[in-house]
Amino acid sequence: MKDIDWFLSICAANGLMLTDEQASDFEKYRHLLLAANKQINLISRKDEENFYPNHALNSISFLFRRRLRPDTRILDLGTGGGLPGIPIQIISGDMSVVFVDSIGKKTAALSEILKEIGLPS
Repeated sequence: MKDIDWFLSICAANGLMLTDEQASDFEKYRHLLLAANKQINLISRKDEENFYPNHALNSISFLFRRRLRPDTRILDLGTGGGLPGIPIQIISGDMSVVFVDSIGKKTAALSEILKEIGLPS
């Protein structure tokens, strides 16, 4: 299983240096997402142990080559468990991310996850 240290090293190797607070937020997010996933299908249960390579890294890898302006607004349509919006927001906290999903249970779980991490919802 790839862990937070693996993820941080991939980010650093690509010029994206994460702070200790951002690393902590990624770990909180992983923990909260997997806990919620036991009740509501937010990500494939077969893929839970691949959070960092298949979810976190896929969500932010475009930031290795492209920097977004601080006033960028992002729409995460069909967000499910907050992917890719939450990882982007953890890294670029000054951006506005709007999360949309048609399933009320998912948006309720996502609101709770955002609140627990301390990100705006």
